[in-house]
This record gives sequence, structure tokens and C-alpha cells, in this order.
Amino acid sequence: MIQQDIVDWMSKSDFITPPTTRTDTKKLQEDGDDAYYELPSPPETSNARRSKRRRLVMSAEDQRTPKRRRQPDEEEADVDETPRASSSRHGKRSHPRLSPSRSESQTSSQSNASSRSSPSKQIAALEINLDGIQTRAMSLTDDSMPISLRRLLTDMDKCSNGLRILSEELRAEIEKHNEQQEFGEFSTVEDWAYGDAQTRNQLGPTPSTRCVARLVSEAKKCQNTVQNEAGWNMMVHYPVLYEAVCSEELRQLVGVTPCTTAKIIKEYLPLQSQPKMVDFSLCLQPEHDVFPEAPVDAIRQLRQALPYNVINHTDFLPLRSHPITVSIETKRRGTGSEGAELQLGTWHAAQWNFLQDRIAATGGSFEGLDLLPAIVIEGHRWSFAATTRKGRKTVLWLEKPFGSTEGSLGVYKIVWGLQRLARWSECVFWPWYKKNVLAV
Repeated sequence: MIQQDIVDWMSKSDFITPPTTRTDTKKLQEDGDDAYYELPSPPETSNARRSKRRRLVMSAEDQRTPKRRRQPDEEEADVDETPRASSSRHGKRSHPRLSPSRSESQTSSQSNASSRSSPSKQIAALEINLDGIQTRAMSLTDDSMPISLRRLLTDMDKCSNGLRILSEELRAEIEKHNEQQEFGEFSTVEDWAYGDAQTRNQLGPTPSTRCVARLVSEAKKCQNTVQNEAGWNMMVHYPVLYEAVCSEELRQLVGVTPCTTAKIIKEYLPLQSQPKMVDFSLCLQPEHDVFPEAPVDAIRQLRQALPYNVINHTDFLPLRSHPITVSIETKRRGTGSEGAELQLGTWHAAQWNFLQDRIAATGGSFEGLDLLPAIVIEGHRWSFAATTRKGRKTVLWLEKPFGSTEGSLGVYKIVWGLQRLARWSECVFWPWYKKNVLAV
């Protein structure tokens, strides 16, 4: 553009440049040299203004709308989901090497894609991994299910039917309750719900009716107020676990530990899986063993030898000296079970990998331990689950409902089921662990 053209254009422009005062000049200088020396632009045409508006609208829509549409089979993120671990860990265990043809960027891309996909897609992907997870339906007629698991499932089935879950010592108290209320919490209790007091109490104490009524009331409050997962855990799930497992005695072998922030040590994860967490664990407290000296000393030495000074597949400090026996995953009522299955399966797969490494180091075996029990809680409903090992693959068996906090009888079923699993921890897992992991 020649000088005369510029002059002609400026003379035809419909703007007036106000006189620049000293104050204005100083302000422009403070704003920066670019603002001070910037020349006025020619007025926008209508097409230019429309184009600019379109860009602004599109930019605003981009900010409001996710850049990627969720596929129909992908679930919405669950705000109540147990947090996922995000930190990387380095340890002594290493995964099988990937094929040289697969680059690190490909592996990273697959890992990121896996973390974004729905639980059902992640489970499907893990099914085809050599050290992945396979889900199966629990059935007493399934010959591939270990005998020990079928026996445990039989007991949990009886529990769900309410067979001998109450101590005979409670009969008088419950009958008095029924006399006062025709349609009370125990109006449907039959004779077969009572068991011999001595036999029943071997599993653990039976809570009082007053205690159970309070738990039911808290569960109803959680439902009515639409509590989130953390609220259910604090108000209902942990109190039920405590009443069932923790007796009045100060020294007991099996305890319960909240572990919603427990991270899996990366090296124990199945290949190409994402870290998952659970909410509670039943664990062994070796310091309360009948003869604690040998196992406590062996655990101390093992912690010194392991990279994170812990004896589990997680570096969660409250569990650093307490072996995990039963893992418990909770979900808010009505959120579905696929997420819980993925979390539980991944958690147990890592635990099996840890135990595999330990018996390889001690020369032990899995003889005597062919399952790891678990519990899935969804709102009121409590269900029994378990994993077994098939080569390097973890088989997740789902699931047997055995109790509910919707009513008092359902809570007593939960208590009996938890005490049965605590007994398994003490009588099956602990002897195996001492022999094959601690070598004592």
C-alpha cells in the first residue's frame, strides 16, 4: 500500500482518535511498548465480525462440551468410587518383558486408553492377558471350583437362609421383643435361626438386639438422605465390621482396617492394568498370636528385606506388619457392581502376585491356600466373593449375597458371615502363611 492510499483510507475512516493526554500516554507506556506503538486497525467488515463471533461461540462450546463423546457402553464416572492410585512405584518384582516390536509409547497409549475405558471393557481386556483376570459365576455344581471354596460357599448359603445364625442366648430377648411388637424386626424369626450357644459363640459374640437396631437405623438414614459411599462406610459398614470381628478382648488375632487410600505397589499389578483400591481389609495381627515371638520376628526380618518394608502388595503403613486375609470393596446403593468387580479383581491379582514371589523365595507352595475371600458391599447388600489362581491368571468368583442392613435379621446374617471369614483367616490362612511365607 503506497503512502497516498494510506492517507486516503485514514480520511475515509469513521473513527476519531481522541487526543492523548500525558496521563493516557503514561498509562500506555506502563501497559507496554506494544500497546504504546500499536497502530489502529481498519474497521471490521460484517463478514469479519460474524467470523469472529463464530470463533468465540465455538470456543465457548469447546469449554463447556467434552472434547470426546462418551460411548454408549461407557459408564459415567462414579464420584463415590474408591480412589485410584496414581503414583508409580519401583520394586524388586518385574513384569514379563513386552515384545520388542511394541514401543514404550504404544504401551503407554494402551495404558491411558485402559484407564479411560469403562470397567466392563477393562475386564474384557484383562481376560486375554496371560496374567489377567477372569470372572466366573459362583456355583456349587461347578467342578472347576475348588472344594474348599465350595465348602465356604455352602456355609455362606446357609447364612443367607438364616440357619443357626443366632445364639440360643438371644431367644428370650427376641421373644419379648415380638410380644411387644406384632410387626417388629424379629417377627419372622423361626426356630431354625437359633443355634446352640456354645457352638454359635465359637465363631464370635452375637450382638445385642439394641446394637443391631441402631445399625439398621443408621442404614435407613443413609438411604433416606442419599448418603455417598464415604457416608455409608463411616455410618454403617465399619460399625458392622467392628461389631462382628472385634470382640471385647483387647488381644485378638484377626482385626479390621479401613484402607481406602491403600495403593498397590506397581510391580505386583497385572500387566497393562490400572491400580485399584479397596475400602476395608480383615487382617492378621501376629502380635496377638498364641505364640507371637517367632512370627513377629520373621515379619520384622521380611520387612527389612522387602523394598518398601511392608509385607503386603500395598505400601499402606497401617498394614505394614499385618497380612491381609479378606478384602472388602464398597459401593453406594444403586451404582452397579462392575466397578467393584474390577477393583477387587485387580487388588486380588496383585496380592496373588506378591504371595507367588514370597513362596518362590522361601521354597514354599500354594498347597493349603487355593482361594482368597472377598466381600462386595452395595448399599444395604453384602455379598461373598473370592478369587482363585489358575496358572498366572486370577479367577474372580461372583457372588453370593448373604446379608443386608435393611433389617435386624439381615444384620445378624452379616455378622455370622464375617465371623465365618474371620475364622477362615485364623484357621486356614494364618497357618499357611507362617509356613510358606514366613518359613516358621
